[in-house]
Amino acid sequence: MIKGVVMNSAVTAPEEAERVGASWFHRGGQVEPVFPGLESVPGLQFGHETDPIGGSSRYLLTWNEPYHEQHPSAEDGAKLWYDLLEPLYAESAYAPQYKLVAPGISWRKPWVQKWFDYFRAQYGRWPRFWAVNVHGYSYPGRDVVAEFQAAYDWAHGKGKELWIGEYAALPDPGWTEAQMLAEAQRVLDWAQDHATRLAWFNTRTRGDEPWAGDYNAPLYEYGSGALTASGTLYAAWGPA
Repeated sequence: MIKGVVMNSAVTAPEEAERVGASWFHRGGQVEPVFPGLESVPGLQFGHETDPIGGSSRYLLTWNEPYHEQHPSAEDGAKLWYDLLEPLYAESAYAPQYKLVAPGISWRKPWVQKWFDYFRAQYGRWPRFWAVNVHGYSYPGRDVVAEFQAAYDWAHGKGKELWIGEYAALPDPGWTEAQMLAEAQRVLDWAQDHATRLAWFNTRTRGDEPWAGDYNAPLYEYGSGALTASGTLYAAWGPA
């Protein structure tokens, strides 16, 4: 397991990754900063496939949650992948520039499965990629381990790694902090045995970001920089 974090692009600080034992990070950006001893994995943005890419990793995250309106359909994504991504970045015998990671998705939305099937039907082979990238969050009533297990089974059946590109256990009135942390521990322990990488979402949150109301489980307090309860748990968990 390679332990990572999702950094808030407004407060990027390498020490916040290192303090919780993370050895890699991403922010979803295409031109990520480079810090000594910390792998920064760039994220390819839809519509910018031929733009410069930064970071320090040989891996390349691709389209983030492409089921949103501004992204291509799974069928169009198969064609774009064939035309734009594979010629430049795909895993091959010819030393590719980047190892592609499949688009980051919630496994509850079958975009990647459809993309894979469309690609195979159109081109007579599988799309070339290194790993499946799933996003999932724990809160009462959601069994994210079951989602991750289904993604793992699908990826493993195709000889691919499973990356968990976004995970957190979210505060919710339906459970106590102790229950939240216990569920996070359960998910992390599952990931230890199944996923190649995991990144906690996220390091530090102001609270007014568009996504912060529902996905606000930072590792650090925004003002003081002290570890939160989630940060303490994550720092204690697993090897980097």
